[in-house]
Amino acid sequence: MLFLILSILCGVTVGVIFKITRKYSANAIQIITFNYVTALLLCYFTFSPDLTAISANAPWSIYALVGILLPIVFLFLFSSIKHMGIVKTDAAQRLSLFIPIIAAWLIFKEEFNSYKVIGLIIGFVALLFILKNKRQTIKTSGFIHWLYF
Repeated sequence: MLFLILSILCGVTVGVIFKITRKYSANAIQIITFNYVTALLLCYFTFSPDLTAISANAPWSIYALVGILLPIVFLFLFSSIKHMGIVKTDAAQRLSLFIPIIAAWLIFKEEFNSYKVIGLIIGFVALLFILKNKRQTIKTSGFIHWLYF
């Protein structure tokens, strides 16, 4: 549960940072590059990995592909927040949960009991209501207005 809460906090924080940087016309590539360099250094000094364990037989093509695709995902996130807003972008991200749920069911043979099915239905219905909400019908003020627009 702790990791779930931390994951949610970090995901929302990234969205808020991208939303704030839009106001100051910051460069998304610089922000993402700084993030990856900082994460690399923190991981190296925090976990002290044994770099001698890396061999030439490692799947370098997969490493390179992930190293390219992950920053691209953040560029798409930045662009989506810029054009659609943080709430709709976050809701659309949550819709991507269909893929691991289907994989858990089909590939890993996950057993779905009534509590899991009810939770999934409530979660996805809530996401659909968020995405369906039209901008013209939103009557907000203060901080909530800032999140939408």
